[in-house]
Amino acid sequence: MGLLDDYMAQVQDYKKAGSIGTGLLADRPDLSLGKSGLLSQMQSAEAKYMERVNDPLPYYRQNPAAQGLLNVSPELDLLDMFTGGGKMAMVAAARNLGKKAGSGKVDDAGRYIDDLRYNKSEYDPRYSPRIAEETLFRPNVTNTGPITPVKRLAFQDLEGRPYVSTMSDRTAAGGILEGIGDKNLKYGVPLTGGQDYMRTHRDMWASADSVTPDMVQGAKEMQAKTGETPIFMPWRMAPTGGDYAHKTGQTMLSYAAENMPSKAKKSLNSELKKLIPDWVGLDDPKSLVQYGAQSANKRKFILNMMDKKYRDKGGMSITQARLGVSDQLQLNAPVSGFQNVGLFDMDRGNVPKGGNATYPSSVGGNYLGTLDTDITAMDLNPERLVRAVNGKGEFQSGPQGIDLLSTRSEPRRAMEVGTWGGVITEDLIRDLASKGFKIDSNGVITAISATVAGILGANSIEDLSKDTKQEIRL
Repeated sequence: MGLLDDYMAQVQDYKKAGSIGTGLLADRPDLSLGKSGLLSQMQSAEAKYMERVNDPLPYYRQNPAAQGLLNVSPELDLLDMFTGGGKMAMVAAARNLGKKAGSGKVDDAGRYIDDLRYNKSEYDPRYSPRIAEETLFRPNVTNTGPITPVKRLAFQDLEGRPYVSTMSDRTAAGGILEGIGDKNLKYGVPLTGGQDYMRTHRDMWASADSVTPDMVQGAKEMQAKTGETPIFMPWRMAPTGGDYAHKTGQTMLSYAAENMPSKAKKSLNSELKKLIPDWVGLDDPKSLVQYGAQSANKRKFILNMMDKKYRDKGGMSITQARLGVSDQLQLNAPVSGFQNVGLFDMDRGNVPKGGNATYPSSVGGNYLGTLDTDITAMDLNPERLVRAVNGKGEFQSGPQGIDLLSTRSEPRRAMEVGTWGGVITEDLIRDLASKGFKIDSNGVITAISATVAGILGANSIEDLSKDTKQEIRL
């Protein structure tokens, strides 16, 4: 893939997150529209982009508004731009670049409060347990280090590969959540999991101690069948899937510690003391560790209790917490869809205590790329791996042959409680293509469309003339 294709793939990512105008396009005003010559202009701009890549510091000193995060050093901004690490912060910065003059109130950091609000169309309604929801705000994330750059993959690039698939929540990986909208958290909450785990950690994946051995065993089974090292394709859970992660409740607790009135805080502390006898109190940072040490059921109870009793008393709603810890590119992404792809390290295998606070074990491997497709896990009709056998070597449940997902009455539930996999064959790719699924990267037309939408803004695309739309095939 050429630099222009890779650059435009990044543009599409930022466009989906609402961040067009930050850095990548804000610094290219010469890329004007016209009935002809758009591609040549893009290629010319690519050459200028290469000049900036080769000698970036002078450019950013002259154009500070083109940096991703405006309140940190140019060197850190450059690191974010070239490693992809500024994704969530760029979302918020872009809203400011697209603001109308004089609109909204300005907070202490110089951000326009109106621009910090989510539009309901930006996130899956299942993030909220209520039909009517209060105003919801974007997260404020501080980046803590490099993140592996995105490498775009078309589904057809995976032909011949054996794969293993398990579920993944939508939470973000990389950085520290410092606030929501114009409100700070008392203690920063590390974002350590989700699809981008493999882009921010040494190992490919983290999960429960009971899950990672099955992942490795499933990979061994697929390797034995094919002679090839399997890839890992985690599928996306519903928006509530991140409630199990410690950081969702920790965000609510940290917000309460900083923003809740003293009377309400005292009441919440009293309730938490009944649930956690040695509770240290909201104003002690060890409270976040104490919360994480509780059972999954108790954490869930605390989440719901804080949402129902304290969201209107200066606390945070569970909806806001879910959005705050989510990967901002997945807020409206389809359930069961794929995103990142990893490659198993069969020698490293299962790594006990190699994960994070929520998921203590990890699995060896590396980030391979990010898929550009609408195919879901169910569309692949995978087979059940790691099946229990009896003393005779027979499977204890299901057919004695291949146990396919298509035989299940509730396929998504079946995938939640097992390890699944298969081989991405040529026949499978052809079948998916015949059904209209996206198996390639759509080439130049997709890139041009993303560029035009980015330059004009999502709400301005209809302002194009009919002839211009036809010329660029929007």
